Amino acid sequence: MACALVAHDRSSEVHQTYNNRASVLCLAAAEERNVLAELAEQISASGKALVQFASRCDSVEPSVSESAAADMLIMTPNSCRRLFPRDGDVPLRAVRMLGKPILFLHGEAMGSVARLRHGAAVAAVSLSERSRQVVDRAAWLAAALSAPVRIVHVVDALHDFSRPDNLMGLSCACELLGRSAACGATHPEVRVCHGSICEALTRTVLRDARFLALGVDPIESPSTDAMLQQIVKECTCPILLVPTASEKL
Repeated sequence: MACALVAHDRSSEVHQTYNNRASVLCLAAAEERNVLAELAEQISASGKALVQFASRCDSVEPSVSESAAADMLIMTPNSCRRLFPRDGDVPLRAVRMLGKPILFLHGEAMGSVARLRHGAAVAAVSLSERSRQVVDRAAWLAAALSAPVRIVHVVDALHDFSRPDNLMGLSCACELLGRSAACGATHPEVRVCHGSICEALTRTVLRDARFLALGVDPIESPSTDAMLQQIVKECTCPILLVPTASEKL
């Protein structure tokens, strides 16, 4: 039977799920499980979620079936390549197909897990209506990892936002976004950067980040997808990819 899962979002469902104990499914190869066991134990011990390992991660159908009941997934490059061999190392199609946030431990799994012990949780936002979803998930995972939250908005260098009132307005919008997060990021650090999104995030913002949260639009966009893939490629910390959709009133 064909399987087509569409990403969706309803604010009330998100708040209920992430204010209660969530379910996290780890899609990792057998040889990676010992490395990821510490991360699974840390998240479970926080009381925020129950982390379980998938029974197998070498074919799509059982993975989709097990993923349906999970609120968040953890994936590695190995599991990504085995499940979606034509998509390379970045699980954008998995995020869209499963409609679940995915914590992607790219690079060497051991190094990525080590990064989750230190630094701030960074949520990169556009200040659109979908940014709330990214901050909600980032704040929830940050709470599970006992990490502070940093909200970052990158302004294109060609735009004139150098005036104090413009910068203050952007900073206030980011702070309000953080305060409204479902998991209580009441005092997030706010940073407004200038330049290209990829360069600002990978070279300036993420030097001490525990993980980076990015939104993934449900509709494919060659330019946006290329930018996301570049960020994942150049970023040295784990990436939380969050499916976003227009919130329904």
